[in-house]
Amino acid sequence: MKSYTIIARQLGSVFASASRHKTNQQTLQDFYISDEKAKKIREVNNVPSDTPIPMEITGRLAEDWFDHLDKMTKNSDNHDLCIELERLFKRSSLSYFPLFFTLFHEMEKVISSRRSKMAIFKEFLISRYEIKTEEEFEKFVDFVVKEMCYRLVASNHYAKITEDKMNFIGVPVEDVNGLKEFFYNVDIEELDKKVPVYLDKEYTGTMDEFIQLPEEELRKHRLGTCFGLVLTSTFGSEEFIAGKFKPNKKCLSYQFLKDYYDEEIRPNKVKLYKPKYFAKLIPVFETKEDKKVLKMMVFKLVV
Repeated sequence: MKSYTIIARQLGSVFASASRHKTNQQTLQDFYISDEKAKKIREVNNVPSDTPIPMEITGRLAEDWFDHLDKMTKNSDNHDLCIELERLFKRSSLSYFPLFFTLFHEMEKVISSRRSKMAIFKEFLISRYEIKTEEEFEKFVDFVVKEMCYRLVASNHYAKITEDKMNFIGVPVEDVNGLKEFFYNVDIEELDKKVPVYLDKEYTGTMDEFIQLPEEELRKHRLGTCFGLVLTSTFGSEEFIAGKFKPNKKCLSYQFLKDYYDEEIRPNKVKLYKPKYFAKLIPVFETKEDKKVLKMMVFKLVV
């Protein structure tokens, strides 16, 4: 059987991107740069007539498919098929194509009007990628769906982690004071116990002195509550232990954190996009009834 891995990666990348970033009002035609359109682009940018036009991946796929459609039209037997394919590429939403792959195995259950379009598009794919048998086509579809799924999950996961990072949610817990041993061996009830989180900013003493402050004084530094610990990861990166934590806007220290974000992070989002996190939690333990328990967390900025 012919290998469709590279093709599946290309299509999966395009359709995952289309599902996530493109609008339902865009067609494949919108991304196709015809000779006439290329000429206008060069004229607007005042560049030589043979200058290549930069294209994103969706544009490259559009060029490839329209070129193949043009080849198919040279065969008179494809006349009616090509008319329908041209309508599909120029008039249907780009979202149709990823839907084709996800619905293919349920094709008989699809409404007749869509099923007809699916059959036409299937003929195009068989022609473009020289697929010989029905079994090969089904495997080809599965390859594309698998790639789309991977890219969508990875993209959504990374986007969520980035959003959380910007909002100081799910902050990593520093591996000190026997954190890992505690995490992997303690009872779940203890692992999910609520503990206070404090921001030691503007406190001039040491960490040891800070955590020994009277409760009334510590309350001035309160930033919220950690509702437990969880093992998580950035996609494709090492796992780390994070706190189930989100800064509480009602706490006194939140205003300092907000001001810091507005002054230091928001203006530099592009520069700071890659670092893992802007903060970390320092676990503070104590012993109760001969058992090691989590007493509090100290929130530290690390930009």
